[in-house]
Amino acid sequence: MDKSASLRVERSVSLNPITFFLRFRSARILTVEPVIFLYMFGSNLYFPLYQQYFFNQFAKNVIGNSSELPNSTYYCLTSNLTDEYGGKGTYVEVETLSSHLNIYVSLCNQIPSIIFTLLYGPLSDRFGRRLVIVIVSLSAITQGMLSLGIVHWNLSVYLFMLSGAVAGVGGDFSSVLMASFAYISDVSSSKWLTFRMGVVEAMMYMAGAVALGAGGLWFKMLNCNFIPPIMVFIACHVLIIAYVVLFLPKSLPRKERERRALDRSTCFDSLIRGSKIYFCQIKQYTVWVLWAALIAFFFMELTSERIAVYFLKAKKPFDWDSSTIGYYQMTVQLSHMFGLLIVLPVLVALKLPDALISIIGLGFNAGMNIFTGLANKTFEMFIIGVIQGAEAIVFPPLRSIQSKAVDKTDQGALFSVVTAVENGASLVSALIFPIVIPLALQHGLSPGVVYLLMASLCILPLILLLFLLFCGGRRRSRTKVQDTSTRGIPDPPPFSTNNPDIISSSETSPLISSKDK
Repeated sequence: MDKSASLRVERSVSLNPITFFLRFRSARILTVEPVIFLYMFGSNLYFPLYQQYFFNQFAKNVIGNSSELPNSTYYCLTSNLTDEYGGKGTYVEVETLSSHLNIYVSLCNQIPSIIFTLLYGPLSDRFGRRLVIVIVSLSAITQGMLSLGIVHWNLSVYLFMLSGAVAGVGGDFSSVLMASFAYISDVSSSKWLTFRMGVVEAMMYMAGAVALGAGGLWFKMLNCNFIPPIMVFIACHVLIIAYVVLFLPKSLPRKERERRALDRSTCFDSLIRGSKIYFCQIKQYTVWVLWAALIAFFFMELTSERIAVYFLKAKKPFDWDSSTIGYYQMTVQLSHMFGLLIVLPVLVALKLPDALISIIGLGFNAGMNIFTGLANKTFEMFIIGVIQGAEAIVFPPLRSIQSKAVDKTDQGALFSVVTAVENGASLVSALIFPIVIPLALQHGLSPGVVYLLMASLCILPLILLLFLLFCGGRRRSRTKVQDTSTRGIPDPPPFSTNNPDIISSSETSPLISSKDK
């Protein structure tokens, strides 16, 4: 066969849809990003939904059988309508009941979510990341079906605590985040790990912006018919399961999966595996690096929890309506997405240390908190919302620092702790800051003082990041030497099909350290 004929055969093979799909799949160009997008899109539709549902149901109960209530199946009760139908002060009573139930549902969901994530993470090191994602989506589908029954048969709103607990047992947000970042750690080279983690986080903000934009308008058109958004939430998780089963390749080679499956560790050993990483110095991990990054991560998550809804309801002269708050939140989500997709890749391309990139993001975080606390005009808030997206670059480097300090065999255990801490910080923020704002108002202080408080909390993570920047050189050098000795070639681009981290099941796994060999 001459050269032109062989070229035609090769070209025909490359244009074969099945061959193209298999090559695209094996290249890991697109991995867990669609999972994160679908998960966050469904969640951003579902959670505002049930909060509005709580308010509607409590308002109907407090107002009673008033003849002034709309004579229709579906209708939304706003703060003004609640006071109009039930008398002055009704809105405050209803909002208090709704806020308390929100806290109860969050506790029922997040406490078991943290506990079970600590178990699912180490187990995913043995049995794969895809299984955890499927478990999360199955529990979310169950949660959606329970919610659908509660709304359809007009059952007690307190049953949402049960549906939240069901999702928590499945791991919920903590577990899907853990599995996704562990997957990215499995298939990425150390050079591009920070960048690829940033892309995964950008999917969260992209989904949030789309859901807040399209979902808000759609829900308004539905006139508070809660059933269709719940069905979309369920459909998102059905799509996640289909994508994982049909399209998402296993992150580990076959021989490595078989080797890990032979591990005889008990479930209890798996549960405490993440804790051992931070306390017992297994495999001579640099524990001080892990602890410094983890504590910095906690405080950064705490100070990045935006409480704009409470703040904008309480601070004059804002007093924004729900549509303006929605536009502001969508602006913030898009800003964070562009910060991760534009600012972060530039800093990674400049080969800046991970700790320095986080310090830059920390500076934006502290600055935007200060400006938010002092802002008095709507346009100032929107300018801050556009600029503050650069603060999102603080988290991917912190995850990358910890991932690089731990062997590939313990990525799930590691990220189970990291995501549990992240979820814990969100829970602490959700419990504390809505209480601090009313206290500030009672003492005649501006609610903006809360943002100034969050800016002051950035001092501790700054000290820790400086410590990592100037004292972590020896660890980085040792990691670089180890990577060179185990691979023998420089890191390739992140989406290259020649990436040595992406190998067939017949090849020797690069995920086994030289010590394990």
